[in-house]
Amino acid sequence: MPKPVVAGDLTYDQYRSIRFNPSRALWANRDDLAFQADFFHVGGLFKHEVALFEVAEGAARPIRYVPDMFDFGAEAEAIRAVADPAFAGLRLHHPMNGLNVSEFAVFLGASYFRAIGLGERYGLSARGLAIRSGLPGEEFPYFESFWLEQPAPGDSAVTLHALLDSESVAGAYRFVMAPGESTVMDISVSLFARRKIENIGLAPITSMFMRGEADRGSVSDFRPQIHDSEALSIRTGANDWLLRPLRNPKAIEISAYADDNIQGFGLIQRDRDFNHYLDLEARYDLRPGLWVEPVGGWGAGEVRLVELPSPDETQDNIVAFWTPNAPLVPGEEFFFQYRLHWGPHPPVNPVLARVVGTYTGVGGIASSPDPALRKFVIDFSGGPLKDLAPDVELRVDASATNAEIVASTVLRNVPLEGWRVFLDVRAEYGSSPEVRCVLKLNDQAISEFWTIRWDPTEPDSTLPL
Repeated sequence: MPKPVVAGDLTYDQYRSIRFNPSRALWANRDDLAFQADFFHVGGLFKHEVALFEVAEGAARPIRYVPDMFDFGAEAEAIRAVADPAFAGLRLHHPMNGLNVSEFAVFLGASYFRAIGLGERYGLSARGLAIRSGLPGEEFPYFESFWLEQPAPGDSAVTLHALLDSESVAGAYRFVMAPGESTVMDISVSLFARRKIENIGLAPITSMFMRGEADRGSVSDFRPQIHDSEALSIRTGANDWLLRPLRNPKAIEISAYADDNIQGFGLIQRDRDFNHYLDLEARYDLRPGLWVEPVGGWGAGEVRLVELPSPDETQDNIVAFWTPNAPLVPGEEFFFQYRLHWGPHPPVNPVLARVVGTYTGVGGIASSPDPALRKFVIDFSGGPLKDLAPDVELRVDASATNAEIVASTVLRNVPLEGWRVFLDVRAEYGSSPEVRCVLKLNDQAISEFWTIRWDPTEPDSTLPL
């Protein structure tokens, strides 16, 4: 007989063997409702117990744990010896993808949650709140209780309430979730600080970036790209668009993009071509992007991007969130609202030309490469580019921080019906350079702004163009 284990001692495979019994799903016996909910068992990585309630006819009733809700499997049968079995999270279902019951959202672990749109695979996650992300002493708030409102017949959205808690803050959340081609969540939040909090992250997104088209080193992996998200996209309060390719750095990097009343930001997966990933199991080409749309003015602050070094694709290493300039202070309610769009594309795309490719290599020319230079090649397409006259003269407006732009060129890219920018950049080893460029016609920007950081200590000669 296997030795009894407590839920937290379960191995990854043991925990995965625990299956929820679909017949015990909330609202499974209601053919007139378009939603169902089932639950996760506490155990493995998910040691924190959550309380669950159903709200119907104006009253809340607890959802009681019953052992036959779960099929524990042969490996995890010993979990029945746990003295106080409990729930760790919940999962929501709705008819989609050709199925009568298909999951579209999961709330599991700390304040993490994730969702998918039609035909997609799970990838990146959102969090209720981030505190000191990427800094020493990071704090991880957690959802401790959930209240599911019973939908009415014909409802196309379901409402979930959650109570968040941590050492520094408590919060009340309301999610109104509508699954579809893109799954949309309308979120209202009231936060109450227990102490002054300055490095707070609103609407945080967590993702994974291992390798992309700009990181082609000598790697023994047949897959050209490995990532849940390829870039950070920002729509500023002034209606400018910025595209920042992600990277897997050698050390923690934090980038900040200041703005006032930002219109939106997100981690996106523009490249949807399977042949650029070649992964039949992970299907990175089907991972959703996540766009944050503030509701009401968020005032002054910055989008903060945290990139952490990661040895493999099993670890999330990318975080993006909004940090307001004003800190949270005790004794005051901090209320904000936003909308999340989980899907293949943001709900609004720039009418300008978009970045469709970023590539890097040794600077100089083919007959005379210069390892002291880094070459960046940026492809722009769409927007007004395809309608430009053949003899038009575009200009690339490029700048750099902690680096020198030695040469810049822009050429028409006929196969893409777009234009290609070439930049040769010099930076000192050990610096933290950042390069930016935008296409201009008659001194007016006609593309989104492209920006990137890199580590000049990397030997450029190992990155063939």
